[in-house]
Amino acid sequence: MPALPLWARQLGWMLLLWLLGLGVVGTLAFIIRLWLHA
Repeated sequence: MPALPLWARQLGWMLLLWLLGLGVVGTLAFIIRLWLHA
């Protein structure tokens, strides 16, 4: 595996964190919606 430049690694981490945050927010919204409709 070739060594990635610093900006590419930072971009990768940002993308990973963004996707993780999106997943958490989506899951919370889904749970809240289910809870409100229960």
